[in-house]
Amino acid sequence: MSNEDERVGIGRDNPVVGIVFLLWFVCSIAILYLAAKGSLPLYMITIGLGQFFLGFTGIIGVSIVKSLRRHKVQVWGHVGFMLLLLISVGLIAVGLLQKSGTLTNILAGLPKLICGRELENDGFFYAALFAGAFFLAALALVLENIAFRMSRKKHCTETVAGTCTEMKSRLNHNASHPRERIAQAPVFQYVYDDLLYESCEEIYTSTNQVKEGDRVLIYINPRYPEEFYVEGTGIFHKNILLGSVIMAVISFGFIILCCLNM
Repeated sequence: MSNEDERVGIGRDNPVVGIVFLLWFVCSIAILYLAAKGSLPLYMITIGLGQFFLGFTGIIGVSIVKSLRRHKVQVWGHVGFMLLLLISVGLIAVGLLQKSGTLTNILAGLPKLICGRELENDGFFYAALFAGAFFLAALALVLENIAFRMSRKKHCTETVAGTCTEMKSRLNHNASHPRERIAQAPVFQYVYDDLLYESCEEIYTSTNQVKEGDRVLIYINPRYPEEFYVEGTGIFHKNILLGSVIMAVISFGFIILCCLNM
């Protein structure tokens, strides 16, 4: 049966971790304040922001590792981890370049260095770089979704009858239509080897084929019965993959448009 006491948290049952996190957080804010005030060199703002995001990157990484050990899926978590890691390392690198005084020269010569010629409009170049980062994130999300689906279909070979016991809800503030503002994730209850399980993939969407009280066919991993999938929900929801593909296509098209106008 699933262990509800095994949760991911900072400093849970370990006050030392919580105290260290609090000290790191306060010191990070102090560094940013002193640098903005002028008491520290200006490049410390960039380095301070980098290590600030790096700390949260580590927290997300620990959360992902713990979730994987419990055979829980975090489709967005892995992409968020990679983006935060790139942002953190990038900010620290920019700060170090600011310190050495080479950042301005690098930024000025970057378009010609990469394109091999002088550009009429450097703005399109930097727009293409931004779109490129967005494209890589969307592509990573597509590949991650596909990889999770393949893994689930490979390992989840047993079928059991299950019931949707409830719909967990979250408010989606970015939704354009009022009907899409409530995103939901179904909770499934099923029995395997005389044990009762209740699991939720925690992947929230505004359109769910399954409703509370529905009986569904659940594919489970016989080695880890808490690992499961249901067609049309969670990582098998078509909108998850479709949305990622659309983001990748749009960002790639924008890159081509920028390149044609450089």
